[in-house]
Amino acid sequence: MLRRSQLCCSALLVCLLNPTTLLPQEGCPVPEFTLPEDAPNFISERQEVDLGNAVAEQIQSVYTVIDDDINDYLRAIGKRLLAQLPRSGLQIEFHLVSFPQVNAFSLPGGRIYVARKLVAATRSEDELAGVLAHEIGHVITRHAAIDMSHLFSKVLGITSLGDSKDVYTKFNQLLDNLARNPRALKDISRSEDDEQVTADRVSLYLMKRAGYDPQAYIQFWDRVAEVGGKTGNVLGDLFGRTKPEQKRLREMRRLIDQLPAACTGPRPEIKAADYEEWKSAVGAYSGLGHRESLPPAEWKKALNPKLRGNIQHMRFSQDGKHLLAQDSASIFVLSHKPFEFLFRIDAENALPAQFTPDSQAIVFHSPDLRVEKWSIAEERRIDLHEMTVGQNCISVKLSPDGRHLACLDLEFKLTMFNVADGLQVFQKKFSPPRFLFVLRFSLLNDRFGQLEFTPDGRYFVGRAFQENEYVAYDFTAGKLFNLPKEIRSRLHWDFGFLSDSRFFGLAGTKGENSAVVSFPSGEVLRKFDLVAANVDAVTHGDFLILRPVKDFPIGVLDINAGKMILGIKQDSIDLYDRSFASEQIDGVLSLLNADDAAVIGQARLPQSPLLRPRALSLSADMNWLAVSEKSRGAIWNLKKNERVFLSRNFDGAEFIYDNTLLVDLPKSGDEKRKLVRMDPAGLSLVSSRTIEEERAVTHDGLYLLEYRQEAGKGKEAPNTILAVQSALTGQDLWTRAYPTDFPS
Repeated sequence: MLRRSQLCCSALLVCLLNPTTLLPQEGCPVPEFTLPEDAPNFISERQEVDLGNAVAEQIQSVYTVIDDDINDYLRAIGKRLLAQLPRSGLQIEFHLVSFPQVNAFSLPGGRIYVARKLVAATRSEDELAGVLAHEIGHVITRHAAIDMSHLFSKVLGITSLGDSKDVYTKFNQLLDNLARNPRALKDISRSEDDEQVTADRVSLYLMKRAGYDPQAYIQFWDRVAEVGGKTGNVLGDLFGRTKPEQKRLREMRRLIDQLPAACTGPRPEIKAADYEEWKSAVGAYSGLGHRESLPPAEWKKALNPKLRGNIQHMRFSQDGKHLLAQDSASIFVLSHKPFEFLFRIDAENALPAQFTPDSQAIVFHSPDLRVEKWSIAEERRIDLHEMTVGQNCISVKLSPDGRHLACLDLEFKLTMFNVADGLQVFQKKFSPPRFLFVLRFSLLNDRFGQLEFTPDGRYFVGRAFQENEYVAYDFTAGKLFNLPKEIRSRLHWDFGFLSDSRFFGLAGTKGENSAVVSFPSGEVLRKFDLVAANVDAVTHGDFLILRPVKDFPIGVLDINAGKMILGIKQDSIDLYDRSFASEQIDGVLSLLNADDAAVIGQARLPQSPLLRPRALSLSADMNWLAVSEKSRGAIWNLKKNERVFLSRNFDGAEFIYDNTLLVDLPKSGDEKRKLVRMDPAGLSLVSSRTIEEERAVTHDGLYLLEYRQEAGKGKEAPNTILAVQSALTGQDLWTRAYPTDFPS
């Protein structure tokens, strides 16, 4: 792994792992590596495989692990490297994974995961082979088993494991208790540098024997770790000024010089074009991650009709010729005149997409900063970049031309990046908020600063917490610039751009100083009164989209008339002059006249893939199924194969003994969170209980888990009470008090 410590704590990805004797070769002695004398290992190879299976469940519950034909190229490289080793009881496998960092990691027992971002960062098969060989080094030196033995001993006080069931049980006990002994993780992190050097030593040896160029791995690691070729010196070591990464680079160069020429194996047949083709396929991959593999089924049916999520984002192109409609899994592209569907883009959990300023393409990015550009005319992806910014971005904005990406992080730094090469354009450090409740409110309401580009992508304006702190940048001139007072005074609430040359901003204690202002000159063009939680400009026209407004999730304000002209109950809308697009129901989009809401045209969208359900329950007799995705939920009568109920999303679902269904309906608008019990056969309500917003309650099947806090006495910490309740009656079934800590 590049840095194992980045992964170890969250899902116990102790990228750990084994001492095996390498195959000797005449004139090519096996490199020496020794394990610390205080590194006990009581885990057998068989138990290590079982442990790896348990950890893999944690990985697969969080990340998409790819296990289909696109892995073949990766496995071929791994097979060539493994051919240099004797067989062992470990089951070394190679998998691609959708992981948000440029990294690779290994699990106990031999599973090796390679992030798609890492593949994108490589420049040759040799570089990737070096990464795989490094992870194999962790596996065969059994670093995982050693580290896990330490954790089991220090956290649970055990020095042995039993069968597969016992390994699985002990692993979950370890997860439950790890937070009580954080020092145990710190202890194993101290050995990380030594483990990395050992894995590097094995890696360089395996690469040379397999015919790969070991220098390629060193160059790759130097590049992604941003060492800059620096290796430090003895004086720097003495005064602690040599970074661990520099020491590691120095050691790798020393190790490679020690490899005899006799270790050089025959060069594999590598075609750079083949590798680039596979790398592009990895970047473009949009499958589920695996082939369908099911045991013989009693029956198999396609749900009728299928469940589809709400359209959450709509946008017309600047020239008015196209419309995009986006749900949680897809971007649908339509023509405006005639109003009809053209093609679909896979975009799982992507952030809101945009048309480029010339209206010829669509750009969007995913939460892990994968930036894509699609040609409308060619109906295909024409550009792809896996961004690696090295920061935890809380707010992110992609420019409409797809050339720049703005990142605001929790350290209050705003950084602008070039998408093509990942290099910084500029960075600005903001002051932290004066009051912690401002930060908390911002995070809870997804308003951690604001980042906006002009529609042509030329200008950028961003601000964080303080009213007088902002950034304005001109990409054409390549420099920061100051904003006039009439714009600065309207950055505090909500702001944006109506066009390339017109800015709008809310201001005043009651929104009385809100205005449209020329940009960047600052001339006030029109004032208006407006107080709203969230405001966006439409694609074309003097209108603003407000969320929420009065009795509607969305309202449309006519700036010139100073009044509301539309109230919409759907999740998304956009206007182009006097026409607006809105979703009707079940995949039907309508184009309407803003003056009288007359329908101009309609288009039906194809089915979008159903992502991981938010809630899922099957009745005991297998006659009823309840499923909810991000925005909608439904109930099917499987016996008749028909949908009997369609609703907004629910966070939990459980069929109980009498085939009634218990669902957890989250807060929506003015509707409070409710726990509803219903009879799907009669479509009737059995009972309903409101869960007040201030209560910390989690629903799981027939139970509710609640955290209650009572004021402690004197200087004592608040007393936390953990309660398990019946979801049917609300009565406590079990409680426990934690006077000084907070159970997690």
